[in-house]
Amino acid sequence: MSVTIILALSVLGLAVAYYYSSSVLKIPIDMGVDDPETRKRLGKIHSAIATGAMAFLKQEYKIMAIFMVVFAAIIAVLIDDHHTDYVNEGL
Repeated sequence: MSVTIILALSVLGLAVAYYYSSSVLKIPIDMGVDDPETRKRLGKIHSAIATGAMAFLKQEYKIMAIFMVVFAAIIAVLIDDHHTDYVNEGL
């Protein structure tokens, strides 16, 4: 029962995130701007923000991967359940 609730709420969360994402992406970058020079500037700003965001995410993913590998190794080595004396999970 609880697994069903967890899965249902997960799907609901993904659906809401998709709805918000699609509604934001429908807004044009140059909405309400009549000046061609301003449109060009907005395009450059958009491109700079997108490039910077992707650079940040690349570094963030690299740090997260290192963190996950290190802590997976720590957990694999150090965790030992004292209830299972016949099985030694860690050191």
